[in-house]
Amino acid sequence: MDPSNDYLALVRDALYARHMKQVGCFAFNQASDRVQEAGTPILPTLERVLRDEVMPRCPSDPSAQHQGFPGLGNLLVDYFRIARDGQMERAAEFLSSLRGPVLIEAIRAISTVWDHTIPSPFMPTIETAARTGSPEEREIASWSLDWHQNKPQIEEELAASRKEMGL
Repeated sequence: MDPSNDYLALVRDALYARHMKQVGCFAFNQASDRVQEAGTPILPTLERVLRDEVMPRCPSDPSAQHQGFPGLGNLLVDYFRIARDGQMERAAEFLSSLRGPVLIEAIRAISTVWDHTIPSPFMPTIETAARTGSPEEREIASWSLDWHQNKPQIEEELAASRKEMGL
């Protein structure tokens, strides 16, 4: 059995959220969990699907995007979680190949995986997107850079705000 065919089926299952588990009001993409378990060998399949299948067909409207590719955010988080263990240069090269809504979701995924800190290999692509990307790309890239550069201050302000609200 060819593992690349298994990986392709698994990535598509995660992308289209075919195996969801409900726990109370929460939903979990079980195929996404299996993608992470596959580890580094699944990265080429993730890259190919995201860049060659999703990117050309991904709508910019968030509702249409979620309807067409409900597991996109999960897959990008999975990709970066796998890549952070020794595959950062590869991930930076992949990030630089993305455009449009997939790039936007990738920047969000980086913020999730690294808690609003941008690893240095990703900085050139995100800085370029902030300067020269589409309006949507510039907005998310600028937001990400702002968080990265001002994280302690932003976290203090959020904590003070929560305290004022009694949270």
